[in-house]
Amino acid sequence: MAKEIFQAFKGVVDCVVADATTGELLVIPPPSTAAYDTGIELANIETVDCAGTRNVALRYPTKEEPKLNLNFGSKTMDILGMKFARKFELGSRSTFVAKSAYLVPPNGLVAASTSGTFGTGVLANAITEASWFDPTVDKSLFNLVQDTDYNAFDPSGAGNELKFAIGQNNAQKWGSGLWGKYVSYKVPIALSNIYVKSSTPFISLSVLLNIILTNGKLTQWIFDASPDSTGSIPITEPGQELAFFLSSAPDVLFLNQLNPC
Repeated sequence: MAKEIFQAFKGVVDCVVADATTGELLVIPPPSTAAYDTGIELANIETVDCAGTRNVALRYPTKEEPKLNLNFGSKTMDILGMKFARKFELGSRSTFVAKSAYLVPPNGLVAASTSGTFGTGVLANAITEASWFDPTVDKSLFNLVQDTDYNAFDPSGAGNELKFAIGQNNAQKWGSGLWGKYVSYKVPIALSNIYVKSSTPFISLSVLLNIILTNGKLTQWIFDASPDSTGSIPITEPGQELAFFLSSAPDVLFLNQLNPC
């Protein structure tokens, strides 16, 4: 009988976040942990009894700032967007194909990037920054001179030992003095149909958590929220903590129905 009466929360099985403005559902995995902070702060009114002891005669709330704290084991574009408080939208952007301490092949030739690989779209003879890197002293020795005619450039030619050229789709030729050496470079590239962080903010969100109990039944917690963009983004770690400001306490439902698996 006790097993039927006393049920515990096992974990969040679904996290559904919707943009309350557009109705768009965001791509969010279930969080590994979830916590609701009531955000209530109390003030005390004290009295002193006949023995001189202070006693609390009355407590009353002075502030209520509820928050929802979620901890995700992985990042998605929408999780990052909410942390930035900005949506990722399709657009165009100029950037670089960049490498640090890149080991030049023994013949100095690098094949063009194939379709679907970063580097596709680099223009032939794109103006590129490059330097020769000496790993024994952890220092770039000097900037390299670019030959602006990729097709005509001969890596073995006299005077070309410390030069390079960039071809279509990031094909590369490196002069014979750089073969087997380390170089760093930045090749400009213009990209389209990519997701970029936009100026469009996340303002109002609806957050629904499906939480499974030890008896297999569900409880739902529903929040009206806005993302908290303060704090850090651990770039080199897979997970991300995300908090939400809440306009009110959540709506909590015990469904008395099993979770469909």
